[in-house]
Amino acid sequence: MWYAVSWAPGAQGWLQACHDQFPDQFLEAICSNLSFSALSGPNRRLVKQLCAGLLPPPTNCPEGLPPAPLTPEVFWGCFLENETLWAERLCGEAGLQAVPPSNQAWVQHVCQGPTPDVTAFPPCHVGPCGERCPDGGSFLMMVCANDTMYEALVPFWPWLAGQCRISRGGNDTCFLEGLLGPLLPSLPPLGPSPLCLAPAPFLLGMLSQLPRCQSSVPALAHSTRLHYLLRLLTFLLGPGAGGTEAQGMLGQALMLSSLPDNCSFWDAFRPEGRRSVLRTVGEYLEREEQLTPPGFEPTASPSSGITKMELLACFSPVLWDLLQREKSVWALQILVQVPPSEEQALGRLTALLLQRYPRLTSQLFIDLSPLIPFLAVSDLMRFPPSLLANDSVLAAIRDYSPGMRPEQKEALAKRLLAPELFGEVPAWSQELLWAVLPLLPHLPLENFLQLSPHQIQALEDSWPAAGLGPGHARHVLRSLVNQSVQDGEEQVRRLGPLACFLSPEELQSLVPLSDPMGPVERGLLECAANGTLSPQGRVAYELLGVLRSSGGAVLSPLELRVWAPLFPQLGLRFLQELSEPQLRAMLPALQGTSVTPAQAQFLWKKMQVPTNLTLRNLQALGTLAGGMSCEFLQQINLMADFLEVVHMIYQLPTGVRGSLRACIWAELQRKMTMPEPELATLGSELSGLDTKLLLDSPIYLMDRLSNESIMLMVELVRRAPEQLLALTPLHRVALAERALQNLAPKETTVSREVLETLGPLVGFLGIESTRRIPLPILLAHLNQLQGFCLGEPFATELGWLLSQEPILGKPELWSEGEVEQAGRLVLTLSTEAISLIPREALGPETLERLLEKQQSWEQSRVGQLCGTPQLAPKKAALVAGVVRPTAEDLSEPVPNCADVRGTFPAAWSATQIAEMELSDFEDCLALFAGDPGLGPEELRAAMGKAKQLWGPPRGFRPEQILQLSRLLIGLGERELQELILVDWGVLSTLGQIDGWSSIQLRVVVSSFLRQSGRHVSHLDFLHLTALGYTLCGLRPEELQHISSWEFSQAALFLGNLHLQCSEEQLEVLAQLLVLPGGFGPVSNWGPEIFTEIGTIAAGIPDLALSALLQEQIQGLTPLAISVIPAPKFAVVFSPTQLSSLTSVQAMAVTPEQMAFLSPEQRRAVVWAQHEGKESPEQQGRSTAWGLQDWSQPSWAMALTICFLGNLI
Repeated sequence: MWYAVSWAPGAQGWLQACHDQFPDQFLEAICSNLSFSALSGPNRRLVKQLCAGLLPPPTNCPEGLPPAPLTPEVFWGCFLENETLWAERLCGEAGLQAVPPSNQAWVQHVCQGPTPDVTAFPPCHVGPCGERCPDGGSFLMMVCANDTMYEALVPFWPWLAGQCRISRGGNDTCFLEGLLGPLLPSLPPLGPSPLCLAPAPFLLGMLSQLPRCQSSVPALAHSTRLHYLLRLLTFLLGPGAGGTEAQGMLGQALMLSSLPDNCSFWDAFRPEGRRSVLRTVGEYLEREEQLTPPGFEPTASPSSGITKMELLACFSPVLWDLLQREKSVWALQILVQVPPSEEQALGRLTALLLQRYPRLTSQLFIDLSPLIPFLAVSDLMRFPPSLLANDSVLAAIRDYSPGMRPEQKEALAKRLLAPELFGEVPAWSQELLWAVLPLLPHLPLENFLQLSPHQIQALEDSWPAAGLGPGHARHVLRSLVNQSVQDGEEQVRRLGPLACFLSPEELQSLVPLSDPMGPVERGLLECAANGTLSPQGRVAYELLGVLRSSGGAVLSPLELRVWAPLFPQLGLRFLQELSEPQLRAMLPALQGTSVTPAQAQFLWKKMQVPTNLTLRNLQALGTLAGGMSCEFLQQINLMADFLEVVHMIYQLPTGVRGSLRACIWAELQRKMTMPEPELATLGSELSGLDTKLLLDSPIYLMDRLSNESIMLMVELVRRAPEQLLALTPLHRVALAERALQNLAPKETTVSREVLETLGPLVGFLGIESTRRIPLPILLAHLNQLQGFCLGEPFATELGWLLSQEPILGKPELWSEGEVEQAGRLVLTLSTEAISLIPREALGPETLERLLEKQQSWEQSRVGQLCGTPQLAPKKAALVAGVVRPTAEDLSEPVPNCADVRGTFPAAWSATQIAEMELSDFEDCLALFAGDPGLGPEELRAAMGKAKQLWGPPRGFRPEQILQLSRLLIGLGERELQELILVDWGVLSTLGQIDGWSSIQLRVVVSSFLRQSGRHVSHLDFLHLTALGYTLCGLRPEELQHISSWEFSQAALFLGNLHLQCSEEQLEVLAQLLVLPGGFGPVSNWGPEIFTEIGTIAAGIPDLALSALLQEQIQGLTPLAISVIPAPKFAVVFSPTQLSSLTSVQAMAVTPEQMAFLSPEQRRAVVWAQHEGKESPEQQGRSTAWGLQDWSQPSWAMALTICFLGNLI
């Protein structure tokens, strides 16, 4: 302690640490015994400040002997504040002499304690909690029958007169009338707990007058209302009540059970009295965990079986009140025993409690440790870092870490990094690392990477169960994996879950993957099953290669089920090789797997599902039921059965594929036209139909739906906007306009209430409907529009309206306030209008906030589904004032990393990027690599900076190539040839980049073949998928040498890319799928094969495409339709075929393709886009290409939807 009060430079830090960790010793050693004059000036002030928080609060109770005259108010106030006052000051001889003669009688009576009189009242029974109740009769005798005490107390507590009226010879009226009159009738009910339903037993003696009170005060008919009598006992429930010689522990607990109804009188308790209550309850709860307390007889009575949960629930409102006021360890010990049934309530309660402890000590933290999982991150960050220097605190964190959320562990892990606590990470001892092991996985990666190999190896056995993320795990593996030892399999086994993060190269050196059922392979499959190993990652591809090379036919059905997590990546070709028994044995494992739509359709055919299959059997198929054929649906005769099956399909997490959706509505229409006697009673059958089906109703039905059906859909999209965005743009517009028609008929303005009701549908109103919204109402609605997806017509009209005077006015007059008010909706203005916004209104801070809002929207779930229009010119106009010189004669500003982060990389020119400081470019490298808006010149400039940073491309390491990503497009031909491409990860990185020139594609694929020494005919599934976009760098004659068997397996992945291949190259690739080893002749393909091969279907020969049936056409993916060359698209598809497209497929037809179509073909496409409803320019024309006329039975369909809307 001498050091803490010395002149040493670190003395103040030691003083603070001693105060935080050892408050009791600090109070005794410094605050009480040390002379402040011996301290230096700064230390003296600090000690005064620290001691002020530890000394007891100022008291109203006088020091020494009580004053004369001693009034009842002072007496009871001091008694409640200090439990030793009764014995030491009042009841001693000197204390009694200080009491005035008029008060000596009742004070002496109290000091002697009440005299039990068991004959005065009925015998006392054991209470519901097993407590022994004091004799309530002595209270009446002591107060009401003693004139001296009565006269002394009544002036300060007038309500005693009413209570004693009867016993002192008053009239025969209820003594509670005067007491409870102002309080009635507010008598809230208590809970169902037996404790809450039973009054405190020591009140029994005062209830002798209760029968005559029930007639005059009916609300008191039940004894639970008698909690108001506790007002009479305030002075009896001081600190002495917690002692064994007073009323007993349960007296306090039972008293608290009555408090939830009225806690107001607790304000009369002095601080020490409130602490006594908490201490007593804490003692009871602690003892209640043990066996029957001494002196209590066990009982089998139901009323005695009160659990701690019931007790806490009974008086929890009082605890809330007291815990907010008191600083006491008893509060913590009570709080930690509250059942954790309500996490939010416990979090709030704990936060309130922390406010009472601005400086949390280690002991308080340990008492609070069971509640750590319920603390908010902000509360954890307020903990002093010095707490973590306590071993007991770290042990408590370790014990309760399993229940903590990741963000909580991250907060505590960051506290470990305080330099004054443990120093730098490389200096942390093994003991410290072990103590904080649960927090290590949540250290920021840059700090975790500072752990040395020696530190990591010291915890070798602990890392597998630590729950490390990918980056942390890779750092640990670099220190643990020894690729030079012989027993690699044993190494992988010891790594446990960490093996999920091994690279293919490490696996190859330790234990090459070769056995589909080997222990290492099975362990990696478990990683895929629990989500640790990405099914699209490199290790997963290696595993798939093992299974394909060995052939699935060699595995038993049970062995194949282990591979279920990777089945979606296997495609159709692998499934086609399996035998019928193997497929059937695997079905249970696949029912919960997210199989691809193509696999689901294939497996449905293989299962040969009988038409009499029950609904329960269909539900048991899980996601496989998504492959249901249209023929199966058509064979369901009864409407009720049909609707049940449809309901089940719409409940699947995989959604409903387009062709099946079209089949459902066509079949529903067909059934409605059949003369069935049950048509008039369809209401009950439609009542359970899924609301998703209602939202999915074709566009042509929108005008015929009932108002109730429309409002049901409006409510659905308000709750789940993503379901609205799953519809086609035309479908969204039709629903929005129909909903507006229902809410606000034409020729009327759109009110604020209507806009609120429409919710996300507002963004899809047409121009005319948008102009019906009064501008002031639209202005008030701008904040809500920020979070909606906006269709192009609405966004264009909104941009024009924003520049009108009643809203924000002309853009050239805008200030920073108008820009802030518009938010990301600024981008709905035209590029020219944005250019007019004054430079002063678009300062760096304003721009950064605006662009962050837009980026946050684009990355949100709704924003991703909405899709982002081409905003590059508008964003460029927005930041022009920052990235362009302020005057023509000035040079362009050179950005630093902060400038790039405040805007976006593509905002800056190639010259500006080239002039950046190298350190700034390095800090922002990830931003440049991830910006798809960079043009060729900017990419070359950025790549030039990367070469300054890392040297020539021939020296780039694999991880550097992965980091550069799209910037690699900025390399020249010779530099591309110098890249080392034999690494599969590097090759796959280049293969996923879209934007290579045709020459660059040729250079990349040629360099890979040269460096790997492979011929095109030797490219396997793994290399074909890794090549990706660069596969189009092979000439048609080279593509012909690819193995058709390998390519048919890679088609699942390559078909998802918009390959930049020529028409001739696409035809060669499609031909590979027809050859032996592929899928066979196109005429035999089912729709699932067209779905599987994706964009490769664009290369199918003209004659084969023109011969496709409706079912096959509907298997084409929208992306495949969009990449078919426009002349070819016009030649191969007839109007009848085009009219069979689903609405999603028809919307994928590009403007270039439409330009090559004949008028009749265009009408067929538009007809398909509108799902059978003629567009305005088509109305009145006949369906010349032989399409079914949907107008006749429309009344029946409308009737169906009306029933649906009314009954769902």
